[in-house]
Amino acid sequence: VLFIYILFIFIERRWSNRFGHGSYKRTCYKIEQETSKFARICQLTSLAIYGGVPRHEQSSKLRNGVEILIATPGRLLDFLESGDTNLNRVT
Repeated sequence: VLFIYILFIFIERRWSNRFGHGSYKRTCYKIEQETSKFARICQLTSLAIYGGVPRHEQSSKLRNGVEILIATPGRLLDFLESGDTNLNRVT
């Protein structure tokens, strides 16, 4: 599994004036949209996990397996702490 972990603090500072509050979620979603374009070509699956969406939906998709994971810091920590995922296979 390849995790794409974006430095949202940098993005937040850079884009906060453009997007306002909640930009972590929007940024994560936009990154997933772009990632899915090349992921399909490479026959890879991707998933964005972020707050504000029911956790169980994201968890079931994650359990099915993904090669690319885009996550906001808080939601990634939620999944790591609950044991739903880990970073053992991150390269």
